[in-house]
Amino acid sequence: MGSRTALRIARLAGIALTLGAVGAPGATAADLWTETGRSMTSVTYWQGITFDPGTRTFNFDGPGEGLWRTDAKLNRLAGKSAGIPSSVKSAEGWNHVGDLSFDAAEGARLIVPLECYYPSAPDPNTCKTGGLAVVDPATLAWRYYVKLSPAEVSKAMWAEVSPDGRWVWTSSGTDLLAYSAAEVSAATPARAAPS
Repeated sequence: MGSRTALRIARLAGIALTLGAVGAPGATAADLWTETGRSMTSVTYWQGITFDPGTRTFNFDGPGEGLWRTDAKLNRLAGKSAGIPSSVKSAEGWNHVGDLSFDAAEGARLIVPLECYYPSAPDPNTCKTGGLAVVDPATLAWRYYVKLSPAEVSKAMWAEVSPDGRWVWTSSGTDLLAYSAAEVSAATPARAAPS
């Protein structure tokens, strides 16, 4: 996905919404939100979360590269501690997933951001590239990935599908980027799922 497919839709620098600007003067989070419940869950789910409205299940990722699926009561239904295939790690160097998103396209899919993260290296982002994996939300099977243009994205830390399903948002530095969700496909110059 080269620069022709990326659309910079906003600069994040200088855009700040605070509770004081949105809510009443002096309002705190306690004034705006009421806790209705709380659930304890696995520490392995800390990286990201998304919800599949069709099956009423949650998908989580973390730590590192794990992919997980639970029911609405957070009972584990499926899981993989190594969600990135070794062939993809070898080809691209990616060893870390970012905050994932559910997408109803292709009969349901997870959009999983990919990056390098080696915390002991002087620069933890050793590969300087990012990608978007497409994963089955029920089985957690890897389908394929799309490598993002390194000129625009040096790592993909998060992805979010727009409410209308037309865009996949992510960021690079202070730029918010939107990619056409239709171009996140096996037909886009990408790497297919390993056999």
